Amino acid sequence: MVGEEPGVHARTPGGELASFTCPKCGRTSHNPMDVFEQYCDTCHEWFNAYGPMHYDRAGKPISTMQWSELHSDHSYVRVAETYRENIRVSTVWMGVGYSFGVGPPSTFETAVFGPDGTLSYVKDRYRTLAAAIRGHKGEVLWVTRNTPFSNPRPLSPAGRVVSRKYHARKRVT
Repeated sequence: MVGEEPGVHARTPGGELASFTCPKCGRTSHNPMDVFEQYCDTCHEWFNAYGPMHYDRAGKPISTMQWSELHSDHSYVRVAETYRENIRVSTVWMGVGYSFGVGPPSTFETAVFGPDGTLSYVKDRYRTLAAAIRGHKGEVLWVTRNTPFSNPRPLSPAGRVVSRKYHARKRVT
């Protein structure tokens, strides 16, 4: 289905025209991307085998439209942001349920950005606001204690972030 020519409809192994029927409104789409992504153009929502895709800060399932409105409010998205010299630790509400059907969704994320503003690494994802705040404080503490500010966490020659374990063994000066 994916990668087919525009206007060419996907077929099932039996040769029938593939389709997706929205579980919410009951409308059927034969668009190959709608079938692949399980997307309803009427409801403007994605549906998948793992349940809802979007959640508010309290962990309550919300529609894609509600998520879009909340995600445009930066004060709602930003949980915490801390600068240590030229390094930024940022914790945000993503609203996307990263659980893939196993346990409650992880809708918050802490990331660390280097001096040039590029992403150095994603620390962790969290299921609750309280856990996200604790994780943010812990990462700020780790960055403060373990990162030489004149030379932040290095990248490997291939451009990948060097892990904490590697960084601890091979101290950069």
